[in-house]
Amino acid sequence: MNENTKIKLIIFFLIISSVAGLYLSYFYDIRLLFKDLTAVYNAEIIIDKQIILKERYIYSVKSSDRYKMLYRFWEAPLVFEAKLDKPYIQLQNVKSLYSWYVKDYYGKVHGDLDKISEILVREKAFKNEVGIVQPSYFTKGFYRLNTRYLLYPPVETDGNFMHINLKLAQKHIPYTEVQIIIKDRKNLIVDIFPHIPVYSIKNSEEKWIIKGKAKENGLVELEILLNHYPVKGFYRRYTDVYRATIEANRLLHIKLFNFLKLILTLFLASSPLLFIVFYRKYGKEKNYTVPRFLSFIPDEKRKPYIVNMLFSNDATVGDENGFYATLLDMHIRKKIEIKPYDTDIQIDIKDPEVQDSYEKRVIRFLQDFTVDKEKKIFSTALLENRIKSYYSSKNISMLKSIKTQIDNLFKYTDKKTVEKHIDKTGKIVFKSVSYPVLLFTGSFCVFYIIGSIEDVYPDYDLYSIFMISLFIFTQFISLTLTPTQFLGRWKKDSYREKLQWEAFKNFLSDLAMIKKYSSQDISIWKKWLVYGTALGVAKKVEKEMKAMNIQIPELNISRTVRLRFNRIYRTTGLSIHKLQSSSSTSGGGFGVGGGFGGGGAGGR
Repeated sequence: MNENTKIKLIIFFLIISSVAGLYLSYFYDIRLLFKDLTAVYNAEIIIDKQIILKERYIYSVKSSDRYKMLYRFWEAPLVFEAKLDKPYIQLQNVKSLYSWYVKDYYGKVHGDLDKISEILVREKAFKNEVGIVQPSYFTKGFYRLNTRYLLYPPVETDGNFMHINLKLAQKHIPYTEVQIIIKDRKNLIVDIFPHIPVYSIKNSEEKWIIKGKAKENGLVELEILLNHYPVKGFYRRYTDVYRATIEANRLLHIKLFNFLKLILTLFLASSPLLFIVFYRKYGKEKNYTVPRFLSFIPDEKRKPYIVNMLFSNDATVGDENGFYATLLDMHIRKKIEIKPYDTDIQIDIKDPEVQDSYEKRVIRFLQDFTVDKEKKIFSTALLENRIKSYYSSKNISMLKSIKTQIDNLFKYTDKKTVEKHIDKTGKIVFKSVSYPVLLFTGSFCVFYIIGSIEDVYPDYDLYSIFMISLFIFTQFISLTLTPTQFLGRWKKDSYREKLQWEAFKNFLSDLAMIKKYSSQDISIWKKWLVYGTALGVAKKVEKEMKAMNIQIPELNISRTVRLRFNRIYRTTGLSIHKLQSSSSTSGGGFGVGGGFGGGGAGGR
């Protein structure tokens, strides 16, 4: 896959993730997948001398045989026929197709109940609760509960204006839809301040319509400012009610969250375009014409580990294939001789005097695990036995030392070589931008998940900001992890050489092309195997050589070396992990939420 194709895939990923993020943020609440009980809440409030509240709940039960009671409870005192000398709610009637009940402020049970249902209500229901009951469990479906109340709320007044704060819900199941209609035939209402996580408000003649939705335990509250009128309630004298109401509803945090959501939304929606602009400035390469297949080695002077580091994956760091290719190359050049056995690989160090820095590192590693005093015969069996011994003795420091040695070979990097071929300005600029973005979005996601932010703001639903932040975080972390050359630029003609190595890799991966340009010269096949290993296609080259009956010792050596060293590396890492895990486990009024009413819908 060439670089242009990879860039197109990145842009496609950004487009898909942006669309998915915006859809899940604004049009689909993924939290509802984990909720088996939700409700649609409709309310009608009549503002007159007597405040009347009509409620209709449509419960959506998604799991049969789980709920026996679907209810709505109040934090304020609820009475059926009685009157109180403090703010209270009087239930006038209940309508439902199912057995309904009321458990009032005094704990007395009313309703259309059989004995089993009555016992269940007495044991389970809260005080100030109204609901429907089914002792044999509600099955999956929709259930309606209609109620009518007379409200006698606290009323703050200064003689000119009145303030009434009606809290309709705070502790409840998710409300997928909320619709509240306030009828004001006498035009008493000056303004309404809804405290609902997501809402819209419309004022028409003699009527206010509020629509929205409420997260689980999200606030559903109306703060109402009215002209003075003899509304039934419990009055409290207050100075300058108008100003107090306005001051209490500035709600700067909501304005801040809305602004943040707007900025993040625009950022997520425009991320594909921003990446294209960024790529054109810092990453777009010159156009070179290179055939798809190249049947010759682009530059035989290139050391295999350099080819692996620059032209295989990330252009700044090599992988294990660079080490395997170097061993093969040194074997072919008679610097070492690799002898594979059934339970061991021995490597005779024929000429330790090498000039290349990486090859010197390889020689030093081999000499550290030799079986002879002259340090000329490396043995994988010896290395594996040492690893087992260190693990048995819990010598984690020596295990880490071995792993560091192997990492220095498997993850080789050469800053001078990289800087000679790659302009990393784009990567540096992107990281300087991405780190603050990742820090903010990542922190917000963590705080949201653990609930510390969500609980502080019951009047605002942070879900949309969370989802947008999550997708922005995903996009940025994905781009940060891309190879350096995607966000940087190749210097001089290095990109052309990269394309040539890709074309050569394509050639080595295609049996038909290999057959077409195959050579009888065994040395050519050995070089193809070396550079094929460096480019990460050793298995394909080996398979093609077998198919063409090319018999060389290096074929078995290549496969055996990869398998054995891969096993050694995995065993070392696993041993360290086990020892670290075992050592780490030891021992054993005014404003938001101040309204009258409260409670909400639920099920048990």
